[in-house]
Amino acid sequence: MKNRKSFFCVMLSLCILIGAGLTIKLVNHFTIDEDADPLILMDTVDKKLILYYIQKEKETLEIPIDMYNIDNEYALKKGKGGELLSVMNNGIIKFNYITGETEQICSYEQLEKILKSNITELRFVPNTNDVSFVISDKIYVWKYDQKLYREIYQFNYSCYGKLGFAYEWKNEEEIYMIHSQNLILFNIKTKNEEIILEDIGTAYFNISDDGNYLVCQKQYGERREIVLINIFSNERKIIHVAKSDYKVKTDFAPDGKYIFLIDQHNDNHLGKIYLYLYDMRTDRKYQIKINYPTWRFVGW
Repeated sequence: MKNRKSFFCVMLSLCILIGAGLTIKLVNHFTIDEDADPLILMDTVDKKLILYYIQKEKETLEIPIDMYNIDNEYALKKGKGGELLSVMNNGIIKFNYITGETEQICSYEQLEKILKSNITELRFVPNTNDVSFVISDKIYVWKYDQKLYREIYQFNYSCYGKLGFAYEWKNEEEIYMIHSQNLILFNIKTKNEEIILEDIGTAYFNISDDGNYLVCQKQYGERREIVLINIFSNERKIIHVAKSDYKVKTDFAPDGKYIFLIDQHNDNHLGKIYLYLYDMRTDRKYQIKINYPTWRFVGW
């Protein structure tokens, strides 16, 4: 009788374990649209650009590129043009990974009067050949045709989060940024500041390509909350909580259906880097893996 009872206990335990395993497998299973754009990665050892297609069983396209050093800042142009900006030792470089063409946008000598610190927050200016960047507490635009730079905004450090000063272009004349804890839309010609969302706090953010959603991240003690906000309805939801004060790299898919998250923190059992794909249509998050040991995320 005792042996039979033990046998049933063992079988019950096995069923529970198998059921749990199947549940985990189902939870982590996801599908992504066949025509979704690839993630753009940089292999930091072999110096090659990797187009990583999540939906095609990790199919990749590798492109040799000599545009990497440890301090590089990158920006990926929206759309299908294949253009990439990079800060190199000789200035700001544009590379087209479809055609293989490389062009120096501006040199450090042309920027030497304003180079008080490193160039950060590099961006393409929409619908132009111009580029923008942050140096210290100011945003500049390099005017491509005129071959000169122009200061367009100076922020104060009450708007400067622990992760830095974020901004996103809406069009060639308007910029989203945080000011006095609010998300504002700043017009570089009129200098007008329109409040779009109130009570964002001092946070780092990204905006979807269609301008409908914002992801911001805030630090609460030893936790970092990643919040998805509908810009028009102000509906807010927490989509991820990180156990560190590192910046969680986030990026919207070009089609606006997914958000890629890179959470980096130390865990004695599970490792240091955790990758997630959040599906905005189903409100579900899936953990994924990228099988490149020396990659760096460039953009989506």
